[in-house]
Amino acid sequence: MAIAADMKRLAEDITESFNTRVSDIATLVENTHQMLSDFEGHRIKDFKSLHKEIRTGLKERQSEVGSMLGSFRKWNVETAKALKSMLKRNRVAREKEVAGFLGEVRADMKDASNTWNRMHVDISRRKKGNAGAGKKQKTRKAGKESE
Repeated sequence: MAIAADMKRLAEDITESFNTRVSDIATLVENTHQMLSDFEGHRIKDFKSLHKEIRTGLKERQSEVGSMLGSFRKWNVETAKALKSMLKRNRVAREKEVAGFLGEVRADMKDASNTWNRMHVDISRRKKGNAGAGKKQKTRKAGKESE
């Protein structure tokens, strides 16, 4: 009977060991689920916190960009006004300068025209003077010009 009692004790030990292992595994599964649940909760909490920071930063950046654009527009308007004012002030001077330049060009053109006309008259006179064969050409004395 000693074998039967030993077998009974062995079966009880195996059953008790099995029940202990099942209990330990159930505890391990429960702890794992709890850990995953906590991790997910922290992850969601961190995500929401990060998302809130991003939105706050975004609003701040939008405000900064709007302010910078406003400053740029103001500077652009002021620069345009200053440029227009400068151009108006210098317009009279530029018009006088252009008028003077045009006057010089007209004077040069008139001088060139007068020179051309004198050369034309001189050439015509010389041609008339050479019309007869064997006639000598008349030479002009220095300092006298015909008009």
